[in-house]
Amino acid sequence: MDLLNQTIADIQSLKIQGAQGVAEAGLKAWKAAKDKKNAAKLLLNARPTEPMLKNILVLLNKGVSTGKILKKLKEDIGKYLE
Repeated sequence: MDLLNQTIADIQSLKIQGAQGVAEAGLKAWKAAKDKKNAAKLLLNARPTEPMLKNILVLLNKGVSTGKILKKLKEDIGKYLE
């Protein structure tokens, strides 16, 4: 099973949980996918109520780099841990 399909299965089965966990896994799966548009659609359908994943996919569609998004996620989470 490829990374995209495995990630979707893990999100649906709740093996991957939490907004950040789902968002990071979705980002990595999207990045590895050949068909980005289809990957985004499949990932959104994996857990339609997950807003962080949806927001990340919107940013990717606008051309924001995966590195910038991951860096921002880690910075934001770090603020809550201080």
